[in-house]
Amino acid sequence: AREQSEAFETFTNSLSEFVQCIQDNGGYYKQCAKDGPNIVDVTVVPWLLRLHVLEYYRSHLSVSESMGKKNHKQLMQYKDRMINLPAVQTTIAKDGEKLIRVYKRYADGTAKSKVADAVRAGKNAHEI
Repeated sequence: AREQSEAFETFTNSLSEFVQCIQDNGGYYKQCAKDGPNIVDVTVVPWLLRLHVLEYYRSHLSVSESMGKKNHKQLMQYKDRMINLPAVQTTIAKDGEKLIRVYKRYADGTAKSKVADAVRAGKNAHEI
């Protein structure tokens, strides 16, 4: 549990840092953006779409509490902007409950894959 809490803190601290790199005018990742989203934005979206899965299975971990209200609000506004882009709309899973079901085996440690075996063994997947 301590290891999960530490990893979660690292994750949410990184999200808070990311929020600081979003354009002030409600845009996208500002290191790359000119007029629209870029590779960084597109890479972050799948993780943001799975935050509810993390909080479902690890209800003692709260993204909003860990990030602080201001950073969390900015992150959710950014997520909403991204998922409303037509290019993103055509690629995302619309059923959030289905994602919860899909990730159940990972959350309860019953997944059967090399990655799952590596996680259970405390190793990287390429070491298995």
